[in-house]
Order: sequence, then C-alpha cells, then structure tokens
Amino acid sequence: MGTTSHVRVGTSLVRMLHRVEEAHGRAAGQANVHTTDFRCIAYLKAQDRPISPKQIAEYLGITSGACTALLDRMASAGFIRRLPNSQDRRSVLVVLDEKAAASQLAVLEKLHECYREAVLPFSDRDLEAIASYLDRITDLVTMEGDAGPAQVAPTIKR
Repeated sequence: MGTTSHVRVGTSLVRMLHRVEEAHGRAAGQANVHTTDFRCIAYLKAQDRPISPKQIAEYLGITSGACTALLDRMASAGFIRRLPNSQDRRSVLVVLDEKAAASQLAVLEKLHECYREAVLPFSDRDLEAIASYLDRITDLVTMEGDAGPAQVAPTIKR
C-alpha cells in the first residue's frame, strides 16, 4: 500500500484520464465527427507532415482495415488527401486539409487551450516532474509485441 500522496496521484490520474476521454468525445460531437476521426485530425495536425496509413493505425490502435475505412470516410468528407509516396510507389501518404477541417481544428484548439491553462501555475521544475511521471506511466503500460488493439491488457513492465 502506498502513501496517501501515492493514492491521491493514482486516483487523480484515473479521474483525469476519464475526464479527458469524455472531453474528447464531447469535442468530437461538437466538431460533428466520430471520436476516432477527431483523434486522427489531431494526430495529423500535430505531425504537420504527410503520414503513412500504418503510422495512423499504430497511433490510433486500430487495424489496417479499420484505418482504411477511417481514411475513406475522412477523404469523402474532404478532411484528408492521399498523396503518392515518392519513396514507395505501392503506398500513399496522408495529409490533413486544414481548410476543410477548420471547424474541427477550432474545437481541438479549445481543448489545447484548456491543457495550456492547466500548466500555468506550475514551475518548469514541477512540469519536468509531471512529464517524467507521465512518460514513466506510458512506458510501463505500453503494449508489447504485435498483438496490437486486440490485446486486452497491456504488458506491465517491471
């Protein structure tokens, strides 16, 4: 059993994860897109360069078939364009059409404003400690192997 502080951090982390997931769901609804589409738009915006469908599928934790359906839906809506991959003629790269996704990006920016506001009271040293903690959690629960999204529970590394 951990100290009261350990329990509080764990409880706060779980609460934050639930609330962020809910906020992303509401934001996707406000942006008139599916949550997965919204996450894809956010990912493509953050990358700011053409991305392979494989990279998108890995980031979103979806199968290649589900990613194809996602990209078909997003291309039909005009949110993305598929470009030929100059390095591999058999594949394409995906780029966000920021003009077509302007209203979705505006909703995403409101979420990012909340995140920026949340860190204002903390010093750089505090933020480094928070980032280190979050990175460690991420590393500890990262799924190993090729089981991908079908794997029910992450492999806990110790």
